[in-house]
Amino acid sequence: MQGAKTNPSILKNRQVALILISLLLLSSSSNTALADSGSDTARGSAKDPLLGISVDINEKVMMSDESLQAVFSLSGLSSTDTYILSWNLREGNTTQGNSLASDLFYFQPSGSNHYEAIEVWHFSTDSHLYLLTASIQKAGDPASITDTEQKFAVFRKSLSPDWTDLVMFGDSLSDTGNSYREWGTPDSPPYFGGRFTNGKVWLDRVHQWMGVSTTIGQGSDSGNNRAYGGATSENGYYLWVVTNVGRQVDDYTDTFSFDADEAIGIWAGGNDIRNGVDNGMEIVNNIEEHAIQVIDDGAETLLLFELPPIDRIPEFRDDSAESKAEKAERIDEFNAGIATLATDLTSEYGTTVYLIPAWQAFEEIYWNPSAFGFDNITHSACEHSGITCDSNDPIDPVPNRFIFFDDKHPTMAVHKYIAMFVKELVGESDYDGDGLADDEDLCDDSRPGEEVDSDGCPPPVDTDGDGILDEDDDCAGTPDGQTVDENGCAASQRDSDGDGVSDADDQCPETASGASVNSQGCSEMQADYDLDGIVNALDDCSATIPGREVDDQGCSAYQRDTDSDGILDAFDLCPSTATGKLVDENGCSAAQRDADGDGVSDESDQCSGTDSDEQVDENGCSASQRDSDLDGYTDSEDQCPETPEGEDADRDGCGPSQRDTDSDGLMDSEDPCPETVGSVGGCPAITVELELLNEMMAPGMARIAMTLTCEGGCKTSINVDGKEYGRLAEGTHLLMVAVDDGQTVVVNGSFGTSFQIEELTITFSTPEPEPEPEPEPQPSPEPSLVAESRLMPIILAAIGIAAIALVGVLIARKNLSESDE
Repeated sequence: MQGAKTNPSILKNRQVALILISLLLLSSSSNTALADSGSDTARGSAKDPLLGISVDINEKVMMSDESLQAVFSLSGLSSTDTYILSWNLREGNTTQGNSLASDLFYFQPSGSNHYEAIEVWHFSTDSHLYLLTASIQKAGDPASITDTEQKFAVFRKSLSPDWTDLVMFGDSLSDTGNSYREWGTPDSPPYFGGRFTNGKVWLDRVHQWMGVSTTIGQGSDSGNNRAYGGATSENGYYLWVVTNVGRQVDDYTDTFSFDADEAIGIWAGGNDIRNGVDNGMEIVNNIEEHAIQVIDDGAETLLLFELPPIDRIPEFRDDSAESKAEKAERIDEFNAGIATLATDLTSEYGTTVYLIPAWQAFEEIYWNPSAFGFDNITHSACEHSGITCDSNDPIDPVPNRFIFFDDKHPTMAVHKYIAMFVKELVGESDYDGDGLADDEDLCDDSRPGEEVDSDGCPPPVDTDGDGILDEDDDCAGTPDGQTVDENGCAASQRDSDGDGVSDADDQCPETASGASVNSQGCSEMQADYDLDGIVNALDDCSATIPGREVDDQGCSAYQRDTDSDGILDAFDLCPSTATGKLVDENGCSAAQRDADGDGVSDESDQCSGTDSDEQVDENGCSASQRDSDLDGYTDSEDQCPETPEGEDADRDGCGPSQRDTDSDGLMDSEDPCPETVGSVGGCPAITVELELLNEMMAPGMARIAMTLTCEGGCKTSINVDGKEYGRLAEGTHLLMVAVDDGQTVVVNGSFGTSFQIEELTITFSTPEPEPEPEPEPQPSPEPSLVAESRLMPIILAAIGIAAIALVGVLIARKNLSESDE
């Protein structure tokens, strides 16, 4: 079975289809689901109602480089009967279309159900619509026939043009967030990312195909998408807030200019129709003004768009026939005018203009919805009463089965097909998707993943994979992994000397012509009985074990003793021992051995048994084995390896002349205080201060405060009046000394060679006479509290009586005054 395909040349101005749904106007409509009549069908025979057939395909909408994969499900079968399954793939949407591929075959099922799968490649033509029909009938019973069909669509694969960008001006069909950024419209969700639909818009997908990002922009901002939801084709602003297309172009060209390799798109007019414009040519004139403006600013490639039949959107579903006819007339005027404008711009300015006809696209989808995966063409997926949907409005769980998402705007699925239409129109046709344009492709039926050459064709064949093309290969079927010559022949396939033994097995590849040979391909003159590669005539060791390497005399290491030391070379670790030297079992003399592996031969090594990770001197001794200064400490642990002879070393191997224990800059041999830091000849500075704490008037114990400091916080040796007092820490200490009048107490504080002597002379004082005590003052008598306490109630009672009398007088005077009035 073969699929059929046509491949006509593709013209840049051929008509394709886009879906354009106008936007942003107050309207409401019913959202009742309405399935179209173009859905897939399966019809059964009244005579055999149990016999059934259905078909499932891999994709409703596919590209020309993809295969059609269909599975036929058959039911109501009998394992005792034979059946006929036939199918036909046709161009178009009816059974009258050209047949592109078909097949018929007989089968006997093993049960009541049966499945058959088919795959068809490269069948599509320039049509978008295709019909797959299939039927099942019992053999010999034509009346039992049952059939089914599936409609689907195919778009031609194309390569992106070499544009660096596509800058878009327009309305909500292209807006990817400009309106949302400024006004928060539409609500997202339920709309997607500020777009007026439930997913990516067509421009997102075309930009992605081109390899550029879609970025919104307004005013002097950068950004390749200037489209604004609600915009008309006019200049300025709609309702003082919405940036119309003319203003979008002005804002961009005030800041930026266009490069020759940039494409410019202008898609507008739907809102003008919805807003009641009474002449479609007014819209065309507006777009002409904007087109000339971008051409004057450097644009060399334009995309202009027709309008679809807006009277069919859900917003106008309930309008009068007269109102719909008026809108249709305006659209016809616009579409005729925009086509003329595209031709005129090309003629007058030399500009490349792509005209995207939306009318045919809408008609194609509207009348064949099932081919594109739709089952509702009249209502919207979102049921709403406002201008757009909001998060509280009910939305169908499968919105992409609808053409319309809301009453004005298409679903994401329609935008996906719009992008396919645009790519098919502006791109270079690559029917088989191999990355090579059709006009350069000599083999336009490659399949995805297949390797192709620069002509788009499979590379030349090398069946046995030996690197030599079949047409140049003298030895077909070379086993895997074998090396071949320029003729494609491996050693197992060649017989260079013509002795009947292949080169792979021939141990004598240059046998003289005509000589008799053995199974190894060797003549008697070439024989090598021990098979060591040395013919018998030259072999000094005729019984070499097969496989062992031999020298020019045919001897292996197990047969020769090169240095004649009694140890065969195979076991001799020292094969060049000098003559007359005694060797060990390994064939090595003391001059060749190095038992401890220190790099010094045993013959010269004064320190055997050196650890493998230690460095040694010329005598083979490591730091852990030698004591260079003979101080009793090996060099590896001796921090002072040159201790003078006669000095006692500490545990670090250092003598007094090499160490400075207290780190004061004086070696211990010169430091009177070797373990204490000090600034007085190496010993710490000392201060002693004495203070008498009690006044002495007679012989006795004097209490003396002795304050000590010792540099570095050391302890000071104290001698009081020639007697040792002990070693005391820094601070103030109490001395108790028995003294007489006029006695001098002498305190000597010392540490090593550092000392300080402090003296304190004790002088007794004479006691002063005590003064006469003064007489104590006599206390004055206190007043009587008893009398005071008795008078207080009487006084308080009198004050109360007087207060009551005064209140009575004031009331009487007030009453008298009121009676006079």
